[in-house]
Amino acid sequence: MPAVARTAVQHIFSFDLSGEEHTVPVERHQRVGHTDKGFEIFAPGLPAHGGINIAEALNVASAANLAEMGYYSKSAEAFFWLAQITRLSSLSYLSNEEASKIL
Repeated sequence: MPAVARTAVQHIFSFDLSGEEHTVPVERHQRVGHTDKGFEIFAPGLPAHGGINIAEALNVASAANLAEMGYYSKSAEAFFWLAQITRLSSLSYLSNEEASKIL
């Protein structure tokens, strides 16, 4: 299961045209790590959803035995589960209330 590490605050230094230095605090989120079939996959953590969606999609594909169903263009069952996984990923961008209407 993917784990998101704590947020670290770093400071970026910038200079304006007058040469005056400014410090801007920036939140940096740790990456999401996931292992699938012996491969380690790292992606950006929150607030970006992409890395979490990839880890979640790989978990669902593994649970559905998607690899054993054949290529999705030749297997209706594989195509169905691939569509469901894609649909699941898109739900993460909705609020809980909006997602419950779709489900």
